[in-house]
Amino acid sequence: MEHPPWRRRVVQKCSKYRNIILILVAAVKFFASLTINRCHVIKLCSLWGQATGRPFPFSHVLVSPLVLRNGILPVLYKYRRHCTVMFDSGGFHIQQKVLRMQHASEQLATFYCTHDWADIYVLPDYPLTSTDSVRQIAYKLRVTARGYLSFASRLPPAFSSKLLPVVHGLTSRQVKRSVTEALKLRPRRLGFGSFGTSGARSAVNFLTSDSISMLSVFAGLCVTNRVTSHVFGVGGPASICVLRYIPVDSFDTAGWIRAAAYGHVYVPFLGAVNVTGKSASHRYMSRREFRRVLGYTGHCCPFCDDDALLRESWHYRALHNFAVLFELNHRLSKMRATDALKQLSSINRRYGGYLATVLDEKRFAVRRAMTKT
Repeated sequence: MEHPPWRRRVVQKCSKYRNIILILVAAVKFFASLTINRCHVIKLCSLWGQATGRPFPFSHVLVSPLVLRNGILPVLYKYRRHCTVMFDSGGFHIQQKVLRMQHASEQLATFYCTHDWADIYVLPDYPLTSTDSVRQIAYKLRVTARGYLSFASRLPPAFSSKLLPVVHGLTSRQVKRSVTEALKLRPRRLGFGSFGTSGARSAVNFLTSDSISMLSVFAGLCVTNRVTSHVFGVGGPASICVLRYIPVDSFDTAGWIRAAAYGHVYVPFLGAVNVTGKSASHRYMSRREFRRVLGYTGHCCPFCDDDALLRESWHYRALHNFAVLFELNHRLSKMRATDALKQLSSINRRYGGYLATVLDEKRFAVRRAMTKT
């Protein structure tokens, strides 16, 4: 999809990293999670069409078939030629104990065989959480690795090129071992899902210094083995700036919808802020301050023009959040790493520090490669 007409570029300089030039041509692919009610998808598409003239805003979509709402599949099937569809294994719901691993695997294999029109099929996995013990981590890694080949054997050979094994690990050794096992399937892509978790039942993923290090290891292995890399469940306005320059090839997130449901809206580079005044977990931002920050970050879209609608309608908040991720993702694809660092650091010091660390590692790798040559 082409970038929105309201997209604006923010160009600044950062002298500290003046000697780093990282310009990536293609934008990281953003898979929008649509595991929601059909009526909401129709409403979102209708509002997007009225504002932009495009009836379906999503070029890449992820859904979890085992918990999918009725009526979503026909919508995706209708637009399958206009978007890339990824069927998720429901690892998050296994983590939340909504689904059991063995039963979910059996159901998933049946579903995949029945619906062979999607582009990507995620293999079952058992995600780690920040509260897992050493024994629990070892068990989950073992179950996930053993499931790669056993699950794939239940599917017809035609699925082999569409499979996406999910890699987990909290140490480089664990990540490398998981990648080695996953590569036995000879996949075209690999996914990574081990991040810091917080909230009730560890339901929220977020980046940490440790998870960024492991993600860098994973991304490097993907490049070495010539497979594309996907990141599961992380993709806010600040984190995608870091993902961009690790780099990874794609990511998915349901955060844009989840945040909207709680009265939160996205600000480029910053994250989610509350505009309804009804949240204790996120900072409330007044209308005047919100407008000032949006002006500073260079964002404008049809869904945040009307402050009253933004406060009252979660559909408008969701589409604004989607537009923020969409246009920021494309802006980053044209932005030098130094400029991204300057912009991110000025509004989000924590993630600016993460990105600085990533760029330092890249600069060291470049210098080491030049020394060898």
